[in-house]
Amino acid sequence: MVLTRRQLLVGSGVVVAAAGVASSIPFLQRKGDLVPPLEPSPPRAMFIPPDSIAIAERPNELAYLAPAVDKGAKWEPGQLFKFINALSETHLLPVGSALEVSDFAEKNKPSKVEAVHREILWKSSSIFTYPFKSLEQINYHDLVVWCSGKLNIPKNEARFTSTFDLERQMVERQFIDLWDKLTEDQRRELLLKIDPSGQIENSAAIAAMSGSAALAALSATVYFTGFAFYTTMSVVICTVAGWFGVTLPFAAYMTASSTVAVLTGPIGWAIGAICLAGAIAAWAGQADVRKTTATVMQLHCMKAGALYGAGKT
Repeated sequence: MVLTRRQLLVGSGVVVAAAGVASSIPFLQRKGDLVPPLEPSPPRAMFIPPDSIAIAERPNELAYLAPAVDKGAKWEPGQLFKFINALSETHLLPVGSALEVSDFAEKNKPSKVEAVHREILWKSSSIFTYPFKSLEQINYHDLVVWCSGKLNIPKNEARFTSTFDLERQMVERQFIDLWDKLTEDQRRELLLKIDPSGQIENSAAIAAMSGSAALAALSATVYFTGFAFYTTMSVVICTVAGWFGVTLPFAAYMTASSTVAVLTGPIGWAIGAICLAGAIAAWAGQADVRKTTATVMQLHCMKAGALYGAGKT
């Protein structure tokens, strides 16, 4: 059976409509009355890993960016420009949102690309180091290493990890920090949103775990492997936002197609508003780790969507 995009639900996967076969008993022994037919059994949710969906059926809005991702490399100077310049104007908008660039939508594309570079450089620098850095030669991997250090990822480990994989570790670290902020009741509710079919074993025990232990346990499930990790994070962000009093600039998407729409939307802004809400505010003239990290997360999610749509995962 070829799966269509509409069949895939974020977190809960594909809801397979089981044929409700109503059993009936022809006659009662008493008075010969007919037994009313039984109600059809409710359909049971079954998760289909996104990576098992045929490539031709995957949302491919971002697939055109796959050649610019370079998943296994450390992004050296010039590679950030290659990726940003490859973005369509539509997909540039959420990057501007993550950086909170004013009047971004009104700029033409070259001005948008220049503004993104300028803001990334400014947000990741202090007033003392900014004048000595090149706008056209941003060492993006070093910038990601700096952000990951603020999330307690060891620098020596970060320096010898590909940029994409390091960004993925940062998203995982955000999940851990977010989990630790939730009550056990909220964790149980979140797990139910992620897994309404009850495929996750020992969910009650997981709800009592710390963030790092919970992630280790959940990483053994289909919800946290491959591209499913990003669909799950979409559910996490949309669910937790309300608890934290954050109004998201996008809807709580529920299909695979719209999950990619989340990745192309301002998810970096959402991560900054929710996961990084407790980050130390930048003083005037200091580098802004919250906005820089939000931008890194935005770019990473778009890379993940590109690789998925192109069948590279």
